[in-house]
Amino acid sequence: MDSPRKMDWNFVSSDSAKIEQAKIDWTAAMEAGGSARFPLVPGDEEEWIPIPS
Repeated sequence: MDSPRKMDWNFVSSDSAKIEQAKIDWTAAMEAGGSARFPLVPGDEEEWIPIPS
């Protein structure tokens, strides 16, 4: 780990663009009921936690 880490909500990366993409992907998965990147959690298929504003 040769560069500082950035954190936003539950996303951590040294690249801010990756964090922004993760936020977009999370919101899309939440709206679609899951995705390949963020699948539903077995036993907890009904609740998605939105990213805080």
